[in-house]
Amino acid sequence: MGFAISTLSNIAANIVFWVLLGVLFWSVGLISAGRFIRFFGLRNAQAITVYLSNLYVPSISLSGRSDGRVISIHELRAAQSVDSVLGSAPLRLPELVRGLVDSIWLRGKVQSNTVVSPLDPAAIDFSRNMIVVGSAVRNSVRASYLAARLPVAAFSGEYGNYLDFESAVVASFDDGKTEIGKSDKNIGILEKCYDRENEIAVFFCLGKRADSSWMTTEYLARNWNRLAHEFGDLDFLIYLEWPKTDGYLESYIEPNRFKFKDESHR
Repeated sequence: MGFAISTLSNIAANIVFWVLLGVLFWSVGLISAGRFIRFFGLRNAQAITVYLSNLYVPSISLSGRSDGRVISIHELRAAQSVDSVLGSAPLRLPELVRGLVDSIWLRGKVQSNTVVSPLDPAAIDFSRNMIVVGSAVRNSVRASYLAARLPVAAFSGEYGNYLDFESAVVASFDDGKTEIGKSDKNIGILEKCYDRENEIAVFFCLGKRADSSWMTTEYLARNWNRLAHEFGDLDFLIYLEWPKTDGYLESYIEPNRFKFKDESHR
């Protein structure tokens, strides 16, 4: 009799333990999911499009086509970085828990896709949240928002249609006439803006070169949780810095996050 009671007690204790553990995972999952949803703007639009730069130039294309798609290997890596975050749910939990979190918070999975920015701005879909990779020189989505003066900061080269290490960081409110700061390093701009007209969140990830655009996007993918703790669902602007190198960086390096001395433009 005593053995049976002892066995039942052990079984009951194990059941209580696993139930409490499940509640803990459930609670942590809900908190993380809520932070993820607010940060990426998924309350209003439950979809995100990653827009990559389009390197296609009709005037020099051998095909003679007026429309085409060409991307850099670095921006392809940027798209893969974002997909690794959006495809793995806001927390690396067991599949069952992630499914429950998805069903409660999103009524389904996050819809995400990667698109090469169209040469015709009329083809841009403004109904989905966006992660825009690259500068206005080759990304029509970035160029469209820069013309509307949505982002706070830009590279001066974006207004001259040529971006290099001499490009300064400028303010967009006067079309680049006000200089925010200058550095000869490989600089990245990570900025989140809320597009009130279309009610979507827009993340701009751009650098002086394709490698810093990719690593800025990678920084977002790796650090979204920390950024969500810091900024919540508010807009933000941060500058990232990598060493200047003759060739493109081919592996991710953690950047130095810095501020320019005078940021009174904000």
